[in-house]
Amino acid sequence: MTFIVLEPLLGYYGGQIFDSSKGLFTKVWEVINEKNPDVIELTNNMDITSKLLLVESIIRDLYEDIKIKKLLPTKSLELGISQMNEIIHQLHDNLVELKNKIDYHKTIWFHSFRTPEYLSILETIKINKTILDNRFDTLIKIISISKNE
Repeated sequence: MTFIVLEPLLGYYGGQIFDSSKGLFTKVWEVINEKNPDVIELTNNMDITSKLLLVESIIRDLYEDIKIKKLLPTKSLELGISQMNEIIHQLHDNLVELKNKIDYHKTIWFHSFRTPEYLSILETIKINKTILDNRFDTLIKIISISKNE
């Protein structure tokens, strides 16, 4: 196997992460603009946007480093990037669902007196953000090990 064969794979995962994070940024801004106190607390505490900007930047740097040095990405690196892509997609889906449920909740009669159905989604987003943080830490360790070899 040569670098040229694996370059599209890293580019594929990197491209998917970039596309996912762009879609996620859009959803984050839509959700942040909500005036709901639960949503405001969630978005302020989780700092999703800055984490995704950092992930995207590191993946781009890694891709350029591999491309310039013509290195062969390790299986661990491919797996780490793939797992980051997966959790970013899950967060994106969670935010889309949250936005839809918030919009729906606003249409219900006496919505301000009702318990929102989207509270469980907020918990899922918190869990997925923790998973994102853990996978990001693991990816950084993999990158560190790969550069030391």
